[in-house]
Amino acid sequence: MEYLASFVVIQIFYTLGMSLLINQKINLKSPRFYISFFVTLLLSLINVEYLNPAMRVVFNFLIYMIYSHLLFKTNLKDSIILGMLIFVLSICSEFIYVTVTFPFQNYDLVMNGDIYITFINNLFIGIILYFICSLKRVKGLHKNIIRAIDKINQKKVVIFALVVIVLYNLICWIAYFVSNNVLNKYYFTLIGSVLGVFCSLLIYYYFKTANKYLTIFGKYNMSLKMIRDFELALDNYRISTHENKNQLKTIRNMSKDKKVESYIDALLNDSSEDNDEKLLNVIQKIPDGGLKGIIYTKLVDMKRKGIPYELVVDKKITADKISKIDDVTLTHICEILGVFLDNAIDASLEVDDVYVAIELYDEDGDINVSVSNGYKGYIDIDSMNQIGLTTKGSGHGYGLSLANYLINKDPKLEKRSEVTEDSFTQIIKIKV
Repeated sequence: MEYLASFVVIQIFYTLGMSLLINQKINLKSPRFYISFFVTLLLSLINVEYLNPAMRVVFNFLIYMIYSHLLFKTNLKDSIILGMLIFVLSICSEFIYVTVTFPFQNYDLVMNGDIYITFINNLFIGIILYFICSLKRVKGLHKNIIRAIDKINQKKVVIFALVVIVLYNLICWIAYFVSNNVLNKYYFTLIGSVLGVFCSLLIYYYFKTANKYLTIFGKYNMSLKMIRDFELALDNYRISTHENKNQLKTIRNMSKDKKVESYIDALLNDSSEDNDEKLLNVIQKIPDGGLKGIIYTKLVDMKRKGIPYELVVDKKITADKISKIDDVTLTHICEILGVFLDNAIDASLEVDDVYVAIELYDEDGDINVSVSNGYKGYIDIDSMNQIGLTTKGSGHGYGLSLANYLINKDPKLEKRSEVTEDSFTQIIKIKV
C-alpha cells in the first residue's frame, strides 16, 4: 500500500491518455467515473500485492481493458484495442524515460523500491505518455486500428491481442523479476518495446488487409433469390410500362381536350422514360436466371456515368442453358461479374476511349461471359492473382482477389484474361 500515490498518478495519466485516444471527454461529475477509477485502482493494487508476478502484465492489460469498458462504454473489440494501445504506449514511455535518465538515476534506490523515486519516475512516465497520446499521428493510429478491425471476428482480435500482451509479459518478467543487473533490465525493456511495436504493426497490417477483403466480400455477397426477384420485378416493370403507354395512347385518341392531348404527348415523349425502356429492352437479350439482374444494375450505373456500353448475347445462350447452372455456381458468377463490371466502369473512366463491352456466348457447349474495357498503364496478367493488384491505382484490387478466390474454389468456373493495345478483357468460362 506504500505505493498507492504512485498507482494513483499513473492511473490518472492512463485515464487522460485513453480519453485523448478515444476523443471522449471525462465527466468528472459522473459517479461512473469515480466508481470505475477506484475499482481499477483496487484491482491494480491486488495485481501487484497478491498475484503472481509472472502474469502481472497480462492481468494489468485485462484490468485496463475492463476500465476502458466501464469508463467509456466501449464494446469488446474497442476495449481490447484501447487497453492494448495504452499499455504499449506506456511501455514506450517508460523506455523513453529510462533512456533519457539512465546516466542520472540512482539505480540502487530504484532496485530497492524507494517510494519517492518510484513516485517521481511514474509521474514523468505519465507525462510522457500523455504527450504521446496527444499527438495527431497516435490518435490517427487508434482510429486506423479501429477501422482495420471493423469486419474482423472478435475471437481473432482477442487471440492476437493476447499474443502481443503475453510477449510483453515474458520480456517484462525477465527484465524486472529474473535479471538482477540494471543494464540487462534496460536492454530487456528495449527488446520488449521493439518486439512489441513490431508485432503490433504486423497484426495491424494483417487486420487492415483482412478487413478490406471482408468489406469487398460483403459488398458483392448477394442472395440468388434476391437477384431473381429483382429480374421478375424488372419484367413486371417493363410490361406495366408498355401497358401504361398503350392506355395513355388510347385515352389520347379518345379525348377531345387539347390540353389533355398535349399533356399525354409530353408524358409519352419523356426522354428519361424512353431511355429506361430502351435499357429494359436491351437487357431482355439475356435470359432469366440471375445474370440479367446483376448486368442490369451495372448498365444503369454506366448510363448514369455516361459510359457507352455494348451488350452482345449469343442466341445459343438460352434460359434452359442457364438453368443447368447450379445455384451455388450461379451466385459465384454474379459476384465475380459484379467485380469485373465495377472494375471495368472505374478503369474506363480514366481513359479517352470510354466504353464497356459485355458478351455472353457459347463455346464448345459451355457459357462464356466476357467484360472488356479500355485501360491506362501496364497490366501484368501473370500477377492478376495477387491480393491488392489492380488497374485502378493504390488501395484497390481486393475485388479481383475475391473473384480469383471464388473461381479457384468452384471447379465449374475458369477465368482467362486478354490484353491488347487498347483493351483489357476478362472472361469467365462456365462449364455446363
